[in-house]
Amino acid sequence: KSSASADRSGAIATFTGRVRARDGSEDDRTTHLAFEKYEGVADERMDTIAAELTAREGVFDVRMHHRTGVIEAGEDIVFVVVLAGHRREAFRAVEDGIDRLKDEVPIFKKETTEAEEFWVHQRE
Repeated sequence: KSSASADRSGAIATFTGRVRARDGSEDDRTTHLAFEKYEGVADERMDTIAAELTAREGVFDVRMHHRTGVIEAGEDIVFVVVLAGHRREAFRAVEDGIDRLKDEVPIFKKETTEAEEFWVHQRE
């Protein structure tokens, strides 16, 4: 709302990702996740994605943030916020933003459950 383009915006769309306590009913309970990022590269990549999304017609500002360190079940992990002229542009940019962040930004996740701990990328 404090963006220089706020006067022209009719929509703010957000995405907040959080730690699930369970992925499925049969899964062990997740106690926490630990995130590490490739320093210097991860933030630069998020800035590039945000700039590319902001360059779209009708999108005025994009902010992205991914927490690192240990994050307990139920806590917030990642945020994407888009200021746009209309809801359609805002929602598309939010969805593309989180998809690209997950695909392109070097952030690594270790999951700790009641039974074990493992790096998630090794399980996929």
